[in-house]
Amino acid sequence: MFSKKQFIDLSRKFVCIRLDPYEKKEHSEWVRKFLGGRLENTVFCLLAPDGVTRLTRSGRGPQMAIGSERAIFSKMEEVASVY
Repeated sequence: MFSKKQFIDLSRKFVCIRLDPYEKKEHSEWVRKFLGGRLENTVFCLLAPDGVTRLTRSGRGPQMAIGSERAIFSKMEEVASVY
């Protein structure tokens, strides 16, 4: 999915952040907040520009947070049009 043109084009409208949850305490706390206290090496969630308001569920990847590939693209288009 990540290599598809539609995803690449849509992703240009977003800011992607990568945290180091195993290296920095503040990052691990942030990741745990999104995963119900668990610490994993990845978490996916669409946030509003304030960096706090969740626009989707959070999960280990887009499919867990949003659903099917079609739903992911649709949600990304919806969020991009609002912000």
